[in-house]
Amino acid sequence: MRQYSASCLIICCLLVTACVTTLGKSDEKVDDLWSQWGEENKRQHLSFGERIYVNAYDQVFTSAITAMADIGFSVKNMERQSGYLLAEGPNPLPIEEQKALSQKMVDEINRVSRTQWFVQLGNANHAATLTIIKLPDGRTKVKLRFVTVAIQGNYSTRYHSIYPPLLEADYRYIWGALEKQLFLDIHLDK
Repeated sequence: MRQYSASCLIICCLLVTACVTTLGKSDEKVDDLWSQWGEENKRQHLSFGERIYVNAYDQVFTSAITAMADIGFSVKNMERQSGYLLAEGPNPLPIEEQKALSQKMVDEINRVSRTQWFVQLGNANHAATLTIIKLPDGRTKVKLRFVTVAIQGNYSTRYHSIYPPLLEADYRYIWGALEKQLFLDIHLDK
């Protein structure tokens, strides 16, 4: 009897372990898709992530702070002398554009996934890092990088890949906000 219950316990442990392992396995095709998007993000950062302005350094830095606030980001950290600015907030895109891009992303994931994914808006923040550099000829270079941060309870998870069409739209929106603010600051100073 004792030997039977020990064998039963071992078999139960193996079954539970096997089930947990099976349930805990990641969807490799989805992981591959995220990796592809990460590679595409690197190319996008090189293509879209840098601009040079003819405006003075201080003017660009001040406009960047205001632009981040205007799109709903809060500036978490900044250092004017080094040109570093970190801002975080909800996705700045209009809600309809977010929905459309998110649905396209979920459709792509569902084509390769073993499980069904759904669109969920509002469960992740975007973090933007701006590096503002004073060039010797009086112009100013701005480098912009994004990361998505999901907030769940007291923990945050940083995602290294962003769906490429969403990242492109984010760049377009942030650069537009910065350029609009620069335009306003130049014309308000006159």
